[in-house]
Parts: sequence; C-alpha cells; structure tokens
Amino acid sequence: MKVLGVDQNPTSCYNMTASNGYTRRYHPTQGADLETALKMWDQLSEKTGVKLYERQKMSYILEEIRGEYLKSIAKEISISDFKAQYTKFNAADSLKCLMNEESAGIFYCESIKDSLMNFSISQGSELIYNQSARVLNKNQVELSDGQVLDSKAIVLCTNGEGYYDKFNLQPAELKSAIIDLDSSALPELYTDMTKDGFGFYGQVTGDGLKSYVIGMTDFKTDDQIQEYLDMRIPGAKIREIHFYIDLRRDNKLVTVCEKGKDDGLYYLFSPPYRLAPLYALEILNIIEKDKQLNKL
Repeated sequence: MKVLGVDQNPTSCYNMTASNGYTRRYHPTQGADLETALKMWDQLSEKTGVKLYERQKMSYILEEIRGEYLKSIAKEISISDFKAQYTKFNAADSLKCLMNEESAGIFYCESIKDSLMNFSISQGSELIYNQSARVLNKNQVELSDGQVLDSKAIVLCTNGEGYYDKFNLQPAELKSAIIDLDSSALPELYTDMTKDGFGFYGQVTGDGLKSYVIGMTDFKTDDQIQEYLDMRIPGAKIREIHFYIDLRRDNKLVTVCEKGKDDGLYYLFSPPYRLAPLYALEILNIIEKDKQLNKL
C-alpha cells in the first residue's frame, strides 16, 4: 500500500453544509489534475457498483469576464439564456455568465460515507473512515478497533482539530443555508463573482438532489443571507442554518498535504477530509519529492 489515510476526526463535520453535506461540488481549479482524480473515482464506482459522482453544469456570474483561466474552462452564454434555463434565479441583464458543462459536478458524500467506509483505489490510496488512530507512526498505524496496518506513508486526514498551532492554521467558522425552495429551475452549481454577491455560491443537495444550499466563503449574518436571497432567488427563505469549519492560513483557504517536521507523518487538511482520495495524487507527488530530496 502506497498511502494510507486515517480519518482522525470523523464526527466533527455537519451534514447539509456546503462543504460537508450530502453533495460536494467539484470544478476545475488552476493546477489541479481533476480529470485524473475523477478516473480514480470511476474505478472505485466500477468495483463497488455505487454511484459516487455525476457531472453537472457549473455557472459563474460576473460583472465582467477577466482573466484567461475562466475562459479556458467555461464558455460564455448570454445572461438571457442563463435565466431562461434557471427561471427562479434573478440576475440583472447587464451581468455576464460563463458555463462549464463538461468538467464540473457533485460528489454524493453520503454514498461515500455510508457505503464505502473502508476502500482502496488502484493508484495507491486508502481511506479508513470513522476510526481514530490509537497508535500512529510514520509507516504503521494501530486503529481504534485494534487493526494494525502498514503503509509506505501514513496520511492523517483531519479538519485540523488539535493541529492549528503546529501548522499555523486559523479555523474559520462559516455557515450554509438550506432554503425553502426545491432545486428545480435553480442552477445545479453556481458561484457569484459579482460585487454584490461575492462570497456566495449555491448547489443542489439532499436526497434526490431536491434541496438547495447556499454556501459562503466568509461569515455572514442571517440577515445578510436573506438579503442575498431576496436579490438572487426572490421568494426564497432560510429553512435551516448549519455551521462548519474551514481552515485558513494567511487568510487563504487551505487544502494541502504537509509533512510533519517532527514525526514524519503526512497531514491532509481538506474539508471535507472524508474525500481525501481525491487528493491521492497530490499526496503521492509530495512523497516522491521527499524521496528525491532525501537522495541529495
């Protein structure tokens, strides 16, 4: 086994939040090898017969289209065409829209959690879910149920609890809001990049993808959330509020795998950390770099 991931804090996240709920969005980000990662999930789906993700349209709402990266991953459609598809979403005619129809979508987190608590991926990553480590060493772990497993590298998958000082992490408390409208006629996935809506995004979630969640990249009051809904999804009201933790370093969101200086272990910080295999390639690359450095 090349990499073993141990989920150290299995109960510290909350269902129905944008980061840790029934569905978790994925979409291209600069430098990420998303398609290769998705092939890993395809292999896992074939082995288990469980549907783990599906592609969905990802929309970006902007005032002006700037930069080459977004234009390289999404094509521009008219705001009138966008609103014709999503009749419950309100956007001024002066706004712009980019849509990615090919390489964005959602993970079914509940399927992963409930059906795949202990699974392997052929590229060499395994996640042990819902168990903490009784004894944790560089190449061996004794789990809370008594299993002793050996690995080329142990990766502690964590939301950072107990490690904030060690890796200079700052936990940020955020909210997600489930609204009282179903997901029909709303964008499957969107990110609001306008001045008035910056920091808000939305996605389908829940059983049958009938529910809709509004997420935020910084803390908002309930009144601010409702004001945003009044602007973008008129008539929608907050049904539920859920809190969760994102990790920041120097005020930037952290999704990293780092090697501890003292213990030689690798620590993966990536809410929701239960999707750690998505980052198996990143982990393996870090291990290979360490090997090369050790040869010098």
